[in-house]
Amino acid sequence: MKNFKAVLFALSLLAVLFTVGCASKESAKDTNESNAEQKETITETLSETVTEETTTTTTETTTVSLVDPNKPMIALTFDDGPRINSTELIVDALQKVNGRATFFVVGSMVNKHPELVKMAVDAGCQIGNHSYDHLDLKSLSTNDILYQINTTSNLVYEASGVYPMIGRPPYGSVNNTVRNAVSIPWFNWNHDTLDWKYKDANQLYNEIMTNTDDGDVILMHDLHTSTAEAMVKAIPELAKTYQLVTIDEMAQAKGGYENVPGYIREN
Repeated sequence: MKNFKAVLFALSLLAVLFTVGCASKESAKDTNESNAEQKETITETLSETVTEETTTTTTETTTVSLVDPNKPMIALTFDDGPRINSTELIVDALQKVNGRATFFVVGSMVNKHPELVKMAVDAGCQIGNHSYDHLDLKSLSTNDILYQINTTSNLVYEASGVYPMIGRPPYGSVNNTVRNAVSIPWFNWNHDTLDWKYKDANQLYNEIMTNTDDGDVILMHDLHTSTAEAMVKAIPELAKTYQLVTIDEMAQAKGGYENVPGYIREN
C-alpha cells in the first residue's frame, strides 16, 4: 500500500512539473511573439520615417531654377510700394509671360495693403526691404535703423510668410552704421528710368524699350500708376528678348550677389 501511494505521489508530481513546463514554454512563446511584433512595428515606423525624410530631401535637392544663365536676362525692380491699382497690374503682367520681378517695399505701404505683398510672393516675385518710412538711413541712429528695417521685415513676413533677405536703401546709399546694424546685401541699380520724375507711361515705355540691355537691374516705382500702365505694355515685349528675373535669380545665374549690377560693395 505504501508503495502504491508513493507511486501515485510521484505520478502527481510529474504531472504538475509537466504542466508548469508547458505553461513556461507557452509564456516564452507569447513573449517572443510579442517581442517580434514590437520589433516589426518599430522597423515599419523607422522605415516610414526614413522614407518620408528621403522624400523630403529629394524634393529639396531637385529644385530646378527657372533661369537659363546662357540666355539674356534683366531684373525689373520696383520701389516704394505696394500700391493698389499698380502693383497687382505689374504682377499680373509678369505672370502672363512667366516673368518675375523684385519689389523693394516700404513698411508703411505694406501695412495698408499686405495682400499685394502676398500676391507678389505667390507669383514667384522677390520682396526686398526699403525701410518703413523711406527715411535716409545714414542720418539715423542704430536703434532707428533697426526699427525701420525690422518693422518692415516683420510686416512682410506677416503678409506673405517670407522675410525680405535683401534691401535697397532709400536714396541709394548706406554707411558703416547701417551695415553694422543690418547684415543684409544692399542693392541699387544700373538703369534708372526716371519714372519718378516724369510720371508718364509713354515716356517710361520708350525708355525701357530703347535703353535696356542684357543684365540690367532697372529702377522703377510701383508707387506710380503711370509705371504700372507702362509695364502692362512693356512686359510682354521685354519677355520676347529677356528672361525677367529677380535679384536672387540673377545672382544665382551670375555666380553671386557681387556680380549683379547695383550691388553695394563694402567700403
